Amino acid sequence: MDLLYSILKITSMIATGVFGALGLLTKYKDDKGTITRWGRIALAGILLSSGFSLGLYILETSKAKAAAEKAKSEAEATSQVLKNILSNAQTTAAGLEQTLDQQRRNLERSDYIAVGMENSLAAQRLVVSGNKTILSGVTNSVKKQSELLTLNTGTLNEVTRGLYPIKDVTIGYWISVPTDHVQLKSYIDRFDRELTPLLPRLTFGSRIPGIRGGSSEGDSKRYTSINFDGDAPLAPSETSEKLAYTILGYLDVELKFFKQPIDPSSYRVSAANRMPDLRLEVTGGFSSGLSGEHLIQYDIPSRQFRLYAPKLASDPQYWSSTGKILGIPDLLGAQMIVRLPSIWVSRDATVDAYLPEIRRRFELDTLIISISGGRQFWFRRNMFQKYIDENGYPIYSFIFPSTSEELRRLEK
Repeated sequence: MDLLYSILKITSMIATGVFGALGLLTKYKDDKGTITRWGRIALAGILLSSGFSLGLYILETSKAKAAAEKAKSEAEATSQVLKNILSNAQTTAAGLEQTLDQQRRNLERSDYIAVGMENSLAAQRLVVSGNKTILSGVTNSVKKQSELLTLNTGTLNEVTRGLYPIKDVTIGYWISVPTDHVQLKSYIDRFDRELTPLLPRLTFGSRIPGIRGGSSEGDSKRYTSINFDGDAPLAPSETSEKLAYTILGYLDVELKFFKQPIDPSSYRVSAANRMPDLRLEVTGGFSSGLSGEHLIQYDIPSRQFRLYAPKLASDPQYWSSTGKILGIPDLLGAQMIVRLPSIWVSRDATVDAYLPEIRRRFELDTLIISISGGRQFWFRRNMFQKYIDENGYPIYSFIFPSTSEELRRLEK
């Protein structure tokens, strides 16, 4: 727009000059005083260029007026913004003045409080100094009382160990025995044949040779499991069923106690591991000349065989001890390792070759430890951590509770 305006303005100026020159250089009147053709042309051009110039002037004046009004409006807006800024600045200055005045008053109060605190602190220093003197005496007294308490505790522990010694120990157990080995099939087949005609007679109060009781479910009087001894017809023959007789006829149970628990996962049947703080064992079997007699328990629904011993006496002459575990209080926090070493053999090499692979699958279901004074502790399978030793045999670890109250929960 500005370029077009400039072009028109320059064109108008040039046209005015050109038509003025045309009027001077040509004869614009004839002899009669009449305007000639060239005169009319020059006059029309001059008038036309003057009209253009007038129009451009009016346009320029209008633009100048609009620009002036716009500048005035912008100046008024700027002035208003500046007024607002000035007003805000004055308000802020007034607020700062009030804040500074409040801070001066606070500072005066702080100085007053500081003087009071200094006086209080001085008094507290005197109190602390006196308390230190008193505390020194109390500390010495506490140390002496602690030493006395330690001495009394030691004496009390010794008395308690003497009141509740570990002696007259008997062991009871339920041990699951696998009978699915192919070399046991002939005995299992005969056992089933012998058992079948007895099933209708297996009730409470029945008298069957070799059957030593059993258990039932609910109010039923019919046995769901039976116990039988080595003389029962259901028991394996020592001569014709040697493998089954050796497996079911003998069992060794070894207990090792450690005052400081060991890592069962690294347990080795070596000299180092044969030095617990207390070691004892029992041997159960068909023969009463061992630690005691155990029975064969047979669960009829599951066809599971177990070795069951209610109470086998452990002979103290075969115990070993470091003297760290002598009484029941010494069991608190201690560890018990249970092994089923089962060293008994038939002395028939063709039979004994199968003993390890079957005995490695023995499972400890329940262990009962009875100690002098009528205290009896029960341990279920889920209370043990099971590991396997370097020979592939199971070992079971149990950590005794650390308090007497928790230990009593194991009793029955």
